[in-house]
Amino acid sequence: MSDPSYPPPENVVIRALIAEPTVMAVIVINTTALFLLGFAEWEAAQTSSELGFRAAWWTDYACTLFFVAEASLKIRHFGWPRYWAKRWNRFDLLVAVISLPALISIFSIEIHHVFSGLLALRAGRLLRLIKLMRVIPDSDRMLAGVWRALKASIGVLAALTILNLVLGLLASTLFGRLPSPTAQAAFGDPLSSFYSIFKVFTVEGWYEIPEKIAHETTPVWAGIVQAFFMVVVVAGGLFGISIANAVFVDEMVKDNNLELEQDLHLLREQLAQGLARLEAAQNDLQTIAAQQRQALQDLVGLGRSAPPEA
Repeated sequence: MSDPSYPPPENVVIRALIAEPTVMAVIVINTTALFLLGFAEWEAAQTSSELGFRAAWWTDYACTLFFVAEASLKIRHFGWPRYWAKRWNRFDLLVAVISLPALISIFSIEIHHVFSGLLALRAGRLLRLIKLMRVIPDSDRMLAGVWRALKASIGVLAALTILNLVLGLLASTLFGRLPSPTAQAAFGDPLSSFYSIFKVFTVEGWYEIPEKIAHETTPVWAGIVQAFFMVVVVAGGLFGISIANAVFVDEMVKDNNLELEQDLHLLREQLAQGLARLEAAQNDLQTIAAQQRQALQDLVGLGRSAPPEA
């Protein structure tokens, strides 16, 4: 992160440590260590050798120290107001604060396990690689379209979430106590029911659950379950998701429509200006014609009033 309005540190070492390429390189290394750490933990649990786990663990620990030092150096150099003004710095500071308890994990591996889930958030800093999308043609327009589409889809997504919640609670109440292992697993509690209805919304394999329940219950309950799932697929899968996709795509291509509307508006303005100039010219011609008629009438009047020559 370099601020063109603020000079970089004079110290070469500090300038190199907080430079964007250095930070991104450490983020990639840390993410790789976190990824390998999962395999190393599994391997250490199966064998007596913990060499792979230790190597990944010490790499992760060194990266933690670097992130804390990086945040401290940036705050010291740029000052708190200037540092906090940048959104990426806020996220980096949050990650550094979350990483602080892990520094004492050098005394106990178990402490590292406690914070391992939170430490995985450091991989989120890879989102800064989105900057590479600047090399894509019209990337600014594309990202602006994505952001606009996300904002426009919030209402539809909220409505789908509420619909999912209502249908999930209804399904849990109706089918959660059926003498069917599939029904109890899918709708035994509101959370499981919410997830099952969400899977139905995707329309992918929506028929599997009702068919299994139909084979495990009475024909009456089988018909009720199948009718319920058809309503869910139509309401959430066909209409709900389709509307969300339509809103998203419409906002994504809105730039093209805006350009056409702007061109049409400009054409209308030019046409209106041309008509106004034409009307003004017509008025001028009418004025000139009236003046000429008046001058001709004046000449005729003068000719009639002139005395005859002797």
